[in-house]
Amino acid sequence: MIYAVIDIGTNSTRLYTAEINKGCQRALDKGLETTRLGQDGLDGLLKEEPMERTAASVARFAKRAQDTGAAKVFIYATAAVREAANQKDFARLIKLGTGLDLDIISGETEALIAYLGAAGEKDNRAVIDIGGGSTEVIIKKGEIRSLSLKLGAVRMMEKYGAEQLDEERIDQAARYADGIIAQYEEISPRGAQELIGVSGTPTTIAGIKLALKEYQPERIQGLKLTLPEIHSAAKRLLGASLAERKSITGMPPERADILQYGSLILWRFMTLYGYEQLTVSDDDSLKGYIKYMILKGGITE
Repeated sequence: MIYAVIDIGTNSTRLYTAEINKGCQRALDKGLETTRLGQDGLDGLLKEEPMERTAASVARFAKRAQDTGAAKVFIYATAAVREAANQKDFARLIKLGTGLDLDIISGETEALIAYLGAAGEKDNRAVIDIGGGSTEVIIKKGEIRSLSLKLGAVRMMEKYGAEQLDEERIDQAARYADGIIAQYEEISPRGAQELIGVSGTPTTIAGIKLALKEYQPERIQGLKLTLPEIHSAAKRLLGASLAERKSITGMPPERADILQYGSLILWRFMTLYGYEQLTVSDDDSLKGYIKYMILKGGITE
């Protein structure tokens, strides 16, 4: 059977269509559009234009999935919608455009699907998922512990701007991030055998490291990034102008105004919790949502 998942994030809307056979997934189609649903809306109220722009993207992806043969299309939304007072208005827009219900997932569920996508059933792993509006950290040592906090690349860009920062402003941004990252102490995220990074921040840093002119998931999957490499990338990106970042080989232009902050969050998390290396995973919450629905009985093979 073929199933599809559409992920509505703060920064982008993504599609994943896969054939499911005995729990295994074979990807048939992937898509991404930078829709910026959270634009000027992280104050708790989604704005009309980003809502309409995102709903149109979701409708296109839903049709594309159905044309690929998807028996069912799942749509879920994360931090920007979760925190919005007008989330029901947005859900109605999605229903109107697709005929499908919107699953507004909790931070805990967002963390779980990230872990399922990146680490599956493996134990003694930690996963970090840096989004536009929130960052989820998940650690499994026998049991899964997770925490979702309001720290994201778009949220930081709206606070500190898209242009280059001088050393004083970089220090301010790092201290701000540290103050929030310290709250992950609640789930004791240190000491996992492996730290896995999902979402656009680690995959784009990896693409820049490899100087990829086009995204190549088979080269990204499993790539190792050291803490010094991530620190260096963060400082380089934070100190560069928007135009300079757009010119970097491996940098998608639509991510050039936020990657510096995702890199900063990753650098500070690894520093504070003692991780010297990160494994990059192209498998993420989209794949994890399929696994989650199989576990819940929402998908029959």
